[in-house]
Formats: sequence, structure tokens, C-alpha cells
Amino acid sequence: MKKLSQHLLRDMLYITVAAAAAAFAVNLFHPRGYVMVGRSELEHRRIVPISAYEAKIKYDSGSAVFIDAREKAEFDESHIAGSINIPAGDPLPAPAGLPYLKQPKEIVIYCDGGSCGASAILAGKILGLTRTHIYIIERGLPDWKARGFPVQESD
Repeated sequence: MKKLSQHLLRDMLYITVAAAAAAFAVNLFHPRGYVMVGRSELEHRRIVPISAYEAKIKYDSGSAVFIDAREKAEFDESHIAGSINIPAGDPLPAPAGLPYLKQPKEIVIYCDGGSCGASAILAGKILGLTRTHIYIIERGLPDWKARGFPVQESD
């Protein structure tokens, strides 16, 4: 009886290992198989570049909070109407000072576009505080302005 149960357990182990290997092989070669990536890669994929047109759709629908990642002096000079300023080089305020991150709204970040990089820096800082995707306007404020979208200028 003991020998029968040992054979049964061994056969169950073989079947389980064979099934796992077959599943892994199918997943590896199937066009819609799961991609095996680390957590940091998954987090990075939550930062999505979008065009000024796509950002304008979010702006018009009121479904997003717009954040300017430039320095305060640049923000004061001109910014997307209704946006808030969180300079990428400054430390983030305490979570209590960021209530809009807890709202069910998307986050759109912009800077001067091109090689600015401030949007990506700020997005990386905010990533851990929200469950939503973070969108970055690819060509930033200059593209937004060039399209004639709403901008608030200093007097």
C-alpha cells in the first residue's frame, strides 16, 4: 500500500512538472502570451506619452489633473489654464498636500517638451502615490501653445 502511494505521488509530481513546462512553452510562443517582466518594468509602463491633441481631449472632458513640472517662475509666466505647479526639482509635498492624486482623475504632466525631462522625473516621483496611469505631453507646453489650446499668461 505504501509503495502504491509513493508511485502515485511521484506520478502526480511528474504530471505537474510536465504541465507547467508545457504551459510555459505555450505562453512563450503564443502571440498573446504573458510577458514575464519585473515590477519596475510594469511600473514604468504606467507612464504614457501622449500628444497635445490627446491631452486636449482629457482637458475638455475634465477627466484629468494637469501638472506643470517646470520651475515656479516659468509657470507664473505661462501655463496650461487650470494646471497646478509642482516643480520636478523640488521634493514632493506630503501626500496630504496632494489631494488631487486621490481623486478619480487621470494625471497629465508637462514641461517645455523635447529634451526637458522634468515631466518624466516628476512622473517617477508621483508613480508610487497613485494607481492610475500618468500621461506626459510629449512636446510639452510649446506644442500645446502652437495648437492654440487654452493657456494662462502673466499680465
